[in-house]
Amino acid sequence: LVSASVQAKESPEIVELTPKKISAENSVPEVFYNEKNKDLYQLRGGDELVIRVYGYPEISSPDNGTTPYVIRLDGKFYMPLIGEIDALNRTVPDICQEIETRYKKYLRNPKVDINVMKISKIHVCVLGQVEKQGFYEFERAPRLLEAISSAWGFVGKSSKKNVFVIRAGEQ
Repeated sequence: LVSASVQAKESPEIVELTPKKISAENSVPEVFYNEKNKDLYQLRGGDELVIRVYGYPEISSPDNGTTPYVIRLDGKFYMPLIGEIDALNRTVPDICQEIETRYKKYLRNPKVDINVMKISKIHVCVLGQVEKQGFYEFERAPRLLEAISSAWGFVGKSSKKNVFVIRAGEQ
């Protein structure tokens, strides 16, 4: 990937954009949910789950396609008998194991299976010297370059060295 960067010089400087230059050096890439890496995906608020507790349809998701188990924005969801499950930033196998352990108090040999039916969208607000300021939705946390590109890039001679990233909960 090659990009032309216009600065105070007469001719554009050609810069090779590598993933290391685009993303922060110490960041861990977010795993996008699919069949190949579903055991690595970290759950987040808004994800919809189909949960099967084999032999116990009364506490499993219905077979009619509805998904009563939705992770709330605080990262939790409720299951009968065992109460709140904290799922934020945890993997499906981890949650399965916790549910099985907690149901052992009430059920004989519980076996749990979880499928993520719908992943929530990430909302990003892009403001400042970009062509189209506003809110943008992403399937996964975008890199800075992706967020700026969604806003149609920088305007004119805007300062590309003074970019601020503010994450929820940070000041």
